[in-house]
Amino acid sequence: MNKDFPEIFYQNFEKKLLKELRKRPVMEVKAGEDIFIEGMHVDVIPLVKQGKVMLYKITPEAETAHIYDVNQGESCVITYTTVVRGETFPARARAVGDSKIILIDRATSQKWFRKYPSWRDFIMRLYDMRMHELIEQNELTTIQKKEIEKKNSEIISSIRYAKRIQEALLPEDEEIGRLVPEYFIFFRPRDIVSGDFYWVRQEKNRIFLAVADATGHGVPGGFMSALGMAFIRETAQNFSGNAADFLNLVRDKVIEALSKNDQEQTISDGMDMSLIIIYPDEKKMDFAGAYNPIVIIRQGKLFEVKGDKMPIGKFFNNRSFTNKEIELEENDIIYMFSDGFPTQLGGAKGRKFMKKQFYSLLQRISDLPFDQQKKQLEQTFDEWKGNNRQTDDVTVMGIKFKKIK
Repeated sequence: MNKDFPEIFYQNFEKKLLKELRKRPVMEVKAGEDIFIEGMHVDVIPLVKQGKVMLYKITPEAETAHIYDVNQGESCVITYTTVVRGETFPARARAVGDSKIILIDRATSQKWFRKYPSWRDFIMRLYDMRMHELIEQNELTTIQKKEIEKKNSEIISSIRYAKRIQEALLPEDEEIGRLVPEYFIFFRPRDIVSGDFYWVRQEKNRIFLAVADATGHGVPGGFMSALGMAFIRETAQNFSGNAADFLNLVRDKVIEALSKNDQEQTISDGMDMSLIIIYPDEKKMDFAGAYNPIVIIRQGKLFEVKGDKMPIGKFFNNRSFTNKEIELEENDIIYMFSDGFPTQLGGAKGRKFMKKQFYSLLQRISDLPFDQQKKQLEQTFDEWKGNNRQTDDVTVMGIKFKKIK
């Protein structure tokens, strides 16, 4: 079959997106021509259809400082960030050979990011790939210290934009408050981006809430969390099963995605998660957990509901997750959390906070208004951590059951 795109396009993008790519304008450039230069206002994101583009800077000594190459089927992270933020281009881009470049404007890219999983995954992979390339170059380069600092600044800038993307994927306060009027979320990433995430959604007469802890911290954890959020959203569409069924489906998607291009995927790849599905009219909820438990405070008494001891990902003994149906009472308080708070090192002896002390804290603050509960958690965490580095990403979500409509 005569294909109008290189094979890598068919590997990376779904058919509907390929159809839209065919409608985009194509720029042809000769070898050695500069496409973008420093200070230029750039309003399109390039996708290399043919050839190769080199990103570089000119040092004060008039030497060429190579940053990275954009090969066939790839785009440029620096250009992507520049376009989205409306800034001027900080480097130069030159065609290495005769090249054809598909031009994608900002609005179209943002629409595709929401509409097409393959475009979202493509952008996320670019950030990951470029970050590692730039780090390796920083380790090997002989460019002057000032130039290295500039590169590091560009890396951090890209990672900070990745944080903005991650924050955009999290549910908004207004949406959460509409579904669960009394709630708080204590969310504190260890690094710029987080491996923890939370998710809230209503489907017909059911309210879904999840807190997850993806493998890793920082950028690797952030990409894993973005993947997890995408799979959760896909699973929730027209879903009719219980909480265990939901985790089983998400796990299948995670294993398939991580195994697709990595035959050496280990059992550590994936995420831990607690998921509840509330049926407000029936005053009950389903719970399933991948390692993570939940805590219920009822009339001052604390009850722990444990999850299964296996992750959402490959495991040496994968089996179906266990669904637990729980009858709810008015004013029950439900806490969902990652392990970041209990495992934080600190105190007088530099030890972990520990689950027992964490549960005692939840029980002690449970009768406070929710904004005060969050403040108490933040204050206790900061005092315990002291001058120690934050050990892990931290997420604690608390909600009160009140016949939520």
